[in-house]
Amino acid sequence: TYTGSFTVPSASYFVGISSTGSVITASLDNATQYQAGQTLIFKDTGGAAGTNNILIKPSGSQTIDGANGGVIITNNSGSITLVSNGSDKFYIVGIV
Repeated sequence: TYTGSFTVPSASYFVGISSTGSVITASLDNATQYQAGQTLIFKDTGGAAGTNNILIKPSGSQTIDGANGGVIITNNSGSITLVSNGSDKFYIVGIV
């Protein structure tokens, strides 16, 4: 479980994040560093994302479902599941 801002390792699948202390940014590496079809599950394991949001930010001009600013987990204990296309973008395939 991450408790501070970090870059998401390319071998990741489940990414636990506890934002009980502060807002956290999870920076995605270039989409080419992740396998095409690779699933990344981001979960608020600390249950505080309603107060201290969790930002998942793409690299450079890359996008997450067309947005280059990233996506934000704002629900306590919420999660977002992304899939990489392996070249230049990510897709949202689930939000809880």
